[in-house]
Amino acid sequence: MKKQVQLIISAIVMVWMSLAGYGQNVGNDFTIEGIKYKITSATTVEIVDYDTSFGTEVTILPTITD
Repeated sequence: MKKQVQLIISAIVMVWMSLAGYGQNVGNDFTIEGIKYKITSATTVEIVDYDTSFGTEVTILPTITD
């Protein structure tokens, strides 16, 4: 019984930590090669600005990693 309680508590803590980390990222901004992105969900971003000193041609990648 004691081991089951420990497993349940561990699972709850792991889920809580993953959700806490997710919530901190949504709304954050980051920049890659002059393109400024805003995180809108766990799997999507929105381009919010572009630094023209990188040039006038922009390649928007299908996936990015911050």
